[in-house]
Amino acid sequence: MVCLPAGGSPWLQRWGIVNRPPSWEQAADLCQRYGQAVDYLAIRLEQAETTDLSYRQGILATAQTGWATGGWVRVCQQGGWGFASFDGDDTLTVAIEEAIAAAKWLGQGRTRLAP
Repeated sequence: MVCLPAGGSPWLQRWGIVNRPPSWEQAADLCQRYGQAVDYLAIRLEQAETTDLSYRQGILATAQTGWATGGWVRVCQQGGWGFASFDGDDTLTVAIEEAIAAAKWLGQGRTRLAP
């Protein structure tokens, strides 16, 4: 089982990015819970700050900033791989279950991961 979070790493902290994505704790809990049932589980969380600017006839019409959270899940079970992406905290559990279902459906052998 492997969890690959995008936030909270020392590299990001060096650049002043210390806030973890809102789903950090949820992802860690789900990774432990579902990781027991498969050969390999990786969750990647991404949080991005967005800035939207629009001009009309040379005049600034809108200026907005915000945050977007999402990521992907990879699973391997008996040699079969499953993948699902998600956006927001509420779809992470669904993505994990979809990736596990795909991996189990495709898996017919033995999982061999590189050392």
